[in-house]
Amino acid sequence: MITGIIKSAEEITGQSGCEDFKSQWWSYCVAMNKIAGRRIVLTPHPSPGHFAPSNGAELTKNLYDYIGESFSWKKDWLKDIQEEKEPIDLSDMKVDTPLIVWGIRGIRHKRYLAYVKDGLIYCWPDGQTSWTNNPQPWDYGELAEQGKI
Repeated sequence: MITGIIKSAEEITGQSGCEDFKSQWWSYCVAMNKIAGRRIVLTPHPSPGHFAPSNGAELTKNLYDYIGESFSWKKDWLKDIQEEKEPIDLSDMKVDTPLIVWGIRGIRHKRYLAYVKDGLIYCWPDGQTSWTNNPQPWDYGELAEQGKI
C-alpha cells in the first residue's frame, strides 16, 4: 500500500494565498487544497496520459502518478510518500490479538481483534477487549509490534 500527505497549493507553488492552479495538462482544484495535510492511500495511476509533440515524435508522459481520495495526483503534489506493508490475512488470528488498524485516511489506531468479515477487520473500540460488545470495522490492519503505531 502506498500513502502520501497532500501538499497545499501554497506549498506546491510557493505563492502565498494560492488555493488552486492549472496548466494545459493538469489542474489542482480548491477541493484538493481543502484536504491538504491529510495522509491518503494512493493507487498508481492506471492510464498515464499520452501526447505527441509538434515534431511528430511519440512521447508518453505521466500527467498523473496516483489516484486517491477521489482525485488524480501528481507526485510533486504529495510529500512523505511511503510504501507500506500490504495488509495481512487476519482471519486466522485469535480474538483479542493486538493490532494496528487504519481506514482510507491512514490514521492508525491500537485495537484488539474481534473478527474479520467481508474484507473488513472488526475490532473492539478504544482499547477494549472481547469483554465488551459492538466491534467497529476497519479497512486495513497489521499485527501490533512493540512501540509501533
